[in-house]
Amino acid sequence: MSGRITYRDTKPFCVPASLDELTGPSTGTVHLPVRLSWAPGNGSFSLDDDGERTTVYQCIIGEGSVEDQRCYLNRDTLTDMWPILRLDLAITAAWENRFEALHGRNKWLALYNRRNAN
Repeated sequence: MSGRITYRDTKPFCVPASLDELTGPSTGTVHLPVRLSWAPGNGSFSLDDDGERTTVYQCIIGEGSVEDQRCYLNRDTLTDMWPILRLDLAITAAWENRFEALHGRNKWLALYNRRNAN
């Protein structure tokens, strides 16, 4: 370990108290405000498109408040998508530690843990 502290080490993030709070839509189009999605375009994403849905979920989990998470995330959709979401390791670990339904299911965290087991 280099002792170097990066923004990733100090960036705050939110985790809801319960997955049951996540009552957002599972289909259709969502319109994210600029504070959440600053990519080119108008902030509209189709939840019916796998790639766009993944972008929305990674954005909201990594950047959103608990209120944003309640508004835009859907518990069942999140549970289904969890294994493929690419998030900061600290965020993934926090969500997996809080929610048994997600624990040990994210393939990117599992890969990181296997590589660093020694």
